[in-house]
This record gives sequence, structure tokens and C-alpha cells, in this order.
Amino acid sequence: MAMTPASVLGEAPTVAARLVPGRALPIGTRLRDYEISGMAGESAVGVVYAAWDHSLQRKVAVKEYMPESMASRSGDSAAVIVRPERLDTFKAGLRSFVDEARLLARFDHPSLLKVYRFWEDNGTAYTAMPFHDGPTLKNALAELGHVPSETELRAWLRPILDAVTVLHGGRTWHGHIAPDEILLTPTGPVLLGFGAAARAIAEADRTPAAALSPGFAAPEQYGPDGDAACGPWTDLYALSAVVYSAIAGAPPDDATDRLTGDALQLLSQVASGLYGAGFLAAVDAALALDPKARPQDHAAFRALMGDIETAEAVSLAPPRDLMLEPFLGDASSHREITVPDRPVLAAAIPAATPAATTAAKDARKGPLPALPARDASETAPTWMKAAGQRRLGQSARYGLVAATCIGIGIVAMALQSWMRPTPAPMPATTTAGRPSAPPAASIAVPTSNALPNAVTVPVTPAAVAAAFPASSAPATTATAAERQAHCIDILQKASLEKISGADTEFFKRECK
Repeated sequence: MAMTPASVLGEAPTVAARLVPGRALPIGTRLRDYEISGMAGESAVGVVYAAWDHSLQRKVAVKEYMPESMASRSGDSAAVIVRPERLDTFKAGLRSFVDEARLLARFDHPSLLKVYRFWEDNGTAYTAMPFHDGPTLKNALAELGHVPSETELRAWLRPILDAVTVLHGGRTWHGHIAPDEILLTPTGPVLLGFGAAARAIAEADRTPAAALSPGFAAPEQYGPDGDAACGPWTDLYALSAVVYSAIAGAPPDDATDRLTGDALQLLSQVASGLYGAGFLAAVDAALALDPKARPQDHAAFRALMGDIETAEAVSLAPPRDLMLEPFLGDASSHREITVPDRPVLAAAIPAATPAATTAAKDARKGPLPALPARDASETAPTWMKAAGQRRLGQSARYGLVAATCIGIGIVAMALQSWMRPTPAPMPATTTAGRPSAPPAASIAVPTSNALPNAVTVPVTPAAVAAAFPASSAPATTATAAERQAHCIDILQKASLEKISGADTEFFKRECK
């Protein structure tokens, strides 16, 4: 369903004035946990409200199925009144609206529209989604003021291609890619819904082409086989048509016109030298009229591009019974479905590896290898497990550092206790209270080289000082207490920083 998002999703009373009288719900209306706070946009088949989620305290967008050609409201009532002659068509669109919500709920990718909840009430159906702020790609290109560079094009192309790859991994084709179906949000581009309700209404009115986007719909979408002929190549056609329109300033000719006489100018001719040869060749190949002549999947398309990295892997989880129960669009029902946190199809974001980088660089040499799927028994995405492992690793490192510091402290205390010296005895004192002079030492000095006899000469401090002046006296050896104190200083310093080589040698020599 092609919506026209406001530049700012919030209270915007000026937008409400454009809506069909009696169509939109008034501001302040409560829908389950959501209170309408403003208008976000509208289309021929529905209205999008900005709302406040009172349960989770967040701003959301609520989409209401409200086809203007067959439904209205009376007075202040929230109940939808359907024209009797269009009741069957209304119900067909309602079922497709709910089926699209259920289908989107199976996927989880940053560039895919996420569904929080969908339910049926007031004779119609509603879908609660994230609140996105930003212009469409169509409006952004119109306001750019110059032809976008290849870098600017790749900035939105790669995330959208990754999102489409996730859809294809779940055997689902978008079928409605166009510049006004891509929102450029502050967190990245987002591909909007499939337009399933609009297609169902068009088919019921026997005008299926009315729900297609001219210039962006592939030829097989106009054919009698319908969805049976569509596949990944169909979305690649639309995606390449978006790139073509960004470069050429206008979309390719409508596919039905090209079938009668193809006058499409190839980008490799009109934009040669302005963009990479592989980039232009991939776009031209994907715009081929014959589906078999196009790249058949994202891997072949990436190989032609040459340097767009491989997409995230897709994990398949067992389907939930809640999501698969019948939902027939009965207007009298008040059932609702809250989407589980773990969708059936979720994109895993693996860490980049040299092998993956090499495969991306060698993409020109052939198709990329198949992506390994994670075990279906897993109950949490890869990114969640990786985050848990990182937290566990950080805790282990912090614990190891703390244990090391405690151990060093214990060793230091033990060494301090072990190396504490025995107090030296106090010197004897005289009766006057002054320490008595130490006894003089004596050495034997020979009187002559010729005489074997020796005389004993007393050695006093005065004699030593006279024999060895201060300038030539050797350095005194540190006492045991000083060595002990230095050892403790080294231990404490080692717990905080790297010690010097001199301290290391001293510790080995003196601190045993």
C-alpha cells in the first residue's frame, strides 16, 4: 500500500484537512494500547496514524485499512460503514491487508517494515509498526539538486538489496518496489509494504494493472500467469529501475510499451565513465525484458556489481502456531495477534571474515557460494549470542584483574611479615644516660717485613677516618630494613604499573 509519509510524523492537523471527511479517526482515539496523536499519511486504501503506545511508552505508527472508494464513517463513530455493493471487494482487500501483516511479521531486518501487532476491530483491521521519520527516496532525489553519485546510490541500494535477499530466502517476492516505497530514515533506508490490499482490490475490480507502478513493474507482472511467473528476478528488475530513474531522471518506459517496441537506452552507453562499468552492467542486465536473461538471484546480481558484499544469512525457525491460525477478516471478530520477539525469518549479522572479503572481491569470477543457514533449533539470533559472549568475556577479564591484584596484596603482606627484622639490642648506657663508646677493634700490623713478630694496634673510628678519607670511602651497604622497605615498594609498584629493569634486578637479588 503506497503511503505518503509526512516529513515529520507527529501532530499534523494540516494533514487531516486533506483526508476524506468521515474517513480518518480523530486525534485522541484509543485503539487497544495505542492513542492516536496525529496523522502520518494516507493512500487510496488506508490511513497511517502517529500514535502513542501506552503499554511500552513509545511512539508508533498504526495503519488502518480504509479504502476511500467503498468505506466511510458516520459522525463520531469509529465503526466502518461499507457500501453494500462493494462488500465482497472490501473483504478481499481486508484479507490481503491482514495476510500482508502476517507475512511481514515473519521477517526481521533493519530495512524491512517491522510489524509489532495486528488486529481486527471497528469493522476493519489495523497494524502497529515502528515510527519512521524521513522522506521517501523519490522526494529525496527530487530535492538533491544533482545527479547522485555511485557512492550515494550504493548507500541505500545495499541495505535494500539485503532486505530483498531476506525476503527471497523466505520464498517471498516483494513485487512493489518503487522510489516512493523506500523511506530514508536516520537509521537507514526502509522498504515499505507489499501493497497486497491494493492488488487484491484491483484484481477484484478486474483491473490488476492499476495496482502496479508504471516503469518499475516487470513485464511478467502484467502477464496472465501473474505471481506464478514472478521470482527474485522480478524484484531485481524493479530495484534496477529505481537506480535507472535516479541516474536518468525518469524511470524506464512501461514494460507493456517496451514489449511492443523497446527503445530503452542502456546506462552503460549514456552514463559510461560516470559510474563503474560493473555497476551499470548489473543494472542493464536486470532490466532485460526476458526474465531468463536477467540475474536470477541476488548472488548473480552482486557478482555483476562486483563489490557489493554478500548479504546476511537467513535463519529458518520453526513456525509458530499462533502466526498460522486462520484469520478470515470477519468484521465482527475482535481477535488480535501480537508478533513474537523472534520472527520466523530473521537476518543474522555474522562477523566479517577474510574468506567473506575474498569472496566479495572475487565476485566477478562466478556466482557466490551458498550461504550457510543456522540450525533451526536455535532460539536466539546470532547477534544476541555474540553480545552475551562479549559480556561474558569482559566479566572474566575484570575478574582476572581483580584476583591478580588481591593475590599481589596478599603476597606483599606475607613478605612484609616474613622479612620484618628482629629489633637490635639497645646500646649500653653509662650512669649519665649517654651511650657508652663501643669497644675498639684491633688488627695485627707487622712491624717489618724482616720480622715475623707483629704488634697489635687498636683501631678506632678516628683512625679509620684518618686512613680512609670521605672522598674515597666505599658506598655503605643498605641495612636489612631498607632492603625490606624497597622490596615492598617494588611489589606495590608492580601491581599498578610496569617496573623498571633496575627494580627487577634489585628484587631478584635482594628480595628472595
